[in-house]
Amino acid sequence: MENKKDKITIGIMSIVTILSLILSSVLYFEQVSNEAMREREELLIEVVKHLYSKENTTTNVHQISQIRALKSKAGVYPFNYDVVIDMKNRDQIIFSWEDKSKTKVIRTNLD
Repeated sequence: MENKKDKITIGIMSIVTILSLILSSVLYFEQVSNEAMREREELLIEVVKHLYSKENTTTNVHQISQIRALKSKAGVYPFNYDVVIDMKNRDQIIFSWEDKSKTKVIRTNLD
């Protein structure tokens, strides 16, 4: 009788452990995904602020077709994120952070 209780206890503890590992993995990947989304949004916000600021003298905001935030497969944080602006005339403008402190965005594909 004692042996049967031990087996049931071990079985229940094994199931609880496996479920805990699965739940922890799901929560970890959700957190990583949310952090990546926040990073892209932060860069997008700064680029849009730059586009509508007085220091923007080169980009006509009325000629923008699409704005996309991309994560590079290579690169060092925070430079692995870029914002790509597709213009109606098929030109592309790419912005990234100027420095690691994320103080300013700069255009990285100067013609």
